[in-house]
Amino acid sequence: MRRFVNFIFPYAIILLVSLAASYVLFYDGFAGGDDFVFHIPNIYELYLNIKSGEGLSYISNYIMNGLGSGTRLFYSPLPHLTVAYTAILLEPFGISLLTSFQIVIFFTVYLSGIFMYHFALKLTRGRRVAALIVASIYVVYPYRLFDLYCRLAFAEGFSFMFLPLFFAGLYQIINEDEVHVTSFLKIIIGGGLLFLSHNITALYTYVFGVFFLVLNIKKVIKSLKKPNFILWSGISVVLMVGLMALTALSTLELMNTGIYNVTDRDRMWTSIDYVTGRAGEEYNYSGFINFWYLEDRYNYFMSNYGVGMCDKQSTLLFQFFSFLLISGIYGFIAYQLKRLKKFKYSRLLLILSIIYIVILRLFAPRIDVILAGAIVILLVMSCCLVNHKEEEKKKNRNILLDSTFYFLIISIPVLFLMMESEWIWTVLPALFLNIQFPWRLWALVQIFVPMLVGLFFNYYPDSKPLKFVVSIATGFLFAINMPLYEKAALTYENEYAGVFNTIDDWFFETGGEMGWNKEYMPQVFVNSDYVSEYENSLYTIYRKFYFNTSTTGYGTGVANVERYSCYGGDAHYRATATTTSSIFYTSLPYIEEAYTVTMIEDNDEEHVCEVFNNKGYLAIYFPEEATTYSIYVTYNRYSITSRVLYKTNEEPNGTITNAVSGTGTNSFTLTATDKVLVQVPLVYYPGYEIKLTSDDGKVTYAESIMTDGLVSFEAEAGTYNVEINYVGTTIRQASNVVFKMAIAGIFIFSCYGVLYERKKKQDLY
Repeated sequence: MRRFVNFIFPYAIILLVSLAASYVLFYDGFAGGDDFVFHIPNIYELYLNIKSGEGLSYISNYIMNGLGSGTRLFYSPLPHLTVAYTAILLEPFGISLLTSFQIVIFFTVYLSGIFMYHFALKLTRGRRVAALIVASIYVVYPYRLFDLYCRLAFAEGFSFMFLPLFFAGLYQIINEDEVHVTSFLKIIIGGGLLFLSHNITALYTYVFGVFFLVLNIKKVIKSLKKPNFILWSGISVVLMVGLMALTALSTLELMNTGIYNVTDRDRMWTSIDYVTGRAGEEYNYSGFINFWYLEDRYNYFMSNYGVGMCDKQSTLLFQFFSFLLISGIYGFIAYQLKRLKKFKYSRLLLILSIIYIVILRLFAPRIDVILAGAIVILLVMSCCLVNHKEEEKKKNRNILLDSTFYFLIISIPVLFLMMESEWIWTVLPALFLNIQFPWRLWALVQIFVPMLVGLFFNYYPDSKPLKFVVSIATGFLFAINMPLYEKAALTYENEYAGVFNTIDDWFFETGGEMGWNKEYMPQVFVNSDYVSEYENSLYTIYRKFYFNTSTTGYGTGVANVERYSCYGGDAHYRATATTTSSIFYTSLPYIEEAYTVTMIEDNDEEHVCEVFNNKGYLAIYFPEEATTYSIYVTYNRYSITSRVLYKTNEEPNGTITNAVSGTGTNSFTLTATDKVLVQVPLVYYPGYEIKLTSDDGKVTYAESIMTDGLVSFEAEAGTYNVEINYVGTTIRQASNVVFKMAIAGIFIFSCYGVLYERKKKQDLY
């Protein structure tokens, strides 16, 4: 029984700390962030595709109003797929997609704590309490929570789960006396899944991983002599690259075409001017050191939404100071009481802890501060009451002789230098500018700081106050955590505009515009100088629709026109007709039968209205009555079909009928009287297969070419049933095969490792 309790104890404490770090997930609704209009629609689409039996589709049929965005050809779907599959598994239990999203967020926090705990056991040479404190630091570190709750940079926050695995593997392969397959598996899985979660974080992690090996070069050379080390290192590299191949090969292929915005540094915010212009902003995005912002948001949200002290506001800085002082006194008394007998000491420590929480409630009455105090209590009690006999006792060398220590004390200042200064970016290779925002390097600071703490625990295990001091510092890090109390304030008042309570089609409308997917669009769509040579090109419609759509309306005999909203082609206006026969002009492109227009008076009476084409834009006739209307324009995203292109002063020599569109697919009947160029409402990506079946059953395949950024093909005179499907390029297909082989290879390597370790134990006896 005691062995079981000792085993389960650290996981239970990490669970409690993770629950504290995720308490905002228990509020009704979820407060969105900067990137929710990208991540939520992608999650929702995958969820719908999997439920319908389509599985993972690399071409979107929902995002960007059915235009066929290939976001997932560039961007790894692992974080989004994880939520989608979790939702489908939990759906029979009545759990919604939004709740599943929140559950996944929580488990990224909790699992990262477990992974960090096991890494810290190696750093501290088996000292469980020390490892628990190190893991707690990683769990509550503000930048990850800032990513997940403020920016809603879900994929980046998801990737932090794998940082401890990767660095644990590197640390173990050069510090263990014997080679273990599990150490290499940590590198493979941690490094591979890190890339499949967020490639920018992965790039910098790999760079500092190489730097770690360079500073430990003596250990690396010594490890080369260990049996199987070279072989297993080679296998690890091959398998990790195999995992990365799922998106890496496709991304490189598409970037090499030079067609897409992802290769344009100005549009991607990866130019030297942009990156250097964002240096020095790290305090804004750290999640805990922007005190000016914290104070401003605290005063507004806490006072307006009743979170915290309602009758008498205290400043954040006062609360921070109060927490440190009160926690310091609590830790000091708890340390001094250790001289008492254990039974008596346990009762006194419990009473002291209750008094501590009560005093905190008086001086810093925020829920996150109280939870921070609870974390301090958990860690202090662990220091005082946990049996230490199982901890490994070995003679420690001087920390100044540990190369890992030098790696950390060099890397952390370098990371701050990169976040703060401009000149360092002028000397780095252009590849590193893909970071866009230097403050993203907080991701590595948040793993290196706990590692450094772990080393101090290793080399100074007899310094009893050290654990108490770090325990209080961990609580303090939680108490000053910006994202937690800000999101608590937002979700406290559910009517706040940034809170959503369900995931539905609205997110397709919000995230439907090209602006949210511009990185993966052909550059012609954002090139203001580009003009199509074809009179009726779909490009003209999409250009107007997605980029040139004004937010206003105007007309003859119409006054006080207001645009209330416009999402993905759906628009809501308020307009007052001052005369009869008024005309209301919109800036939405006119597309035949593409819109449903509804006009409703303030008394809820609905009126029929007539729409017409005004120089390529949608215009609306008002009813004869002069009054104020709400005008709802609803766009049917499937209404735009393929067309036979013609140039100015030419006539179309073909017709399109029976058009049907789906996820990365398009089918229709083409009747051509001469050779034609047909344009399809799908963004051009290499890998589309175009199958033409003539009336006599003869099948031919047309080459997919790009016209005005969209898929097009040529066909001779005749009648054809046309089927267009995205099947992927040879490289795209090969990357899928390589990925599956890597998965199989990891399984085989794992099984071999189990047999190898078992045989090695048998040989010892």
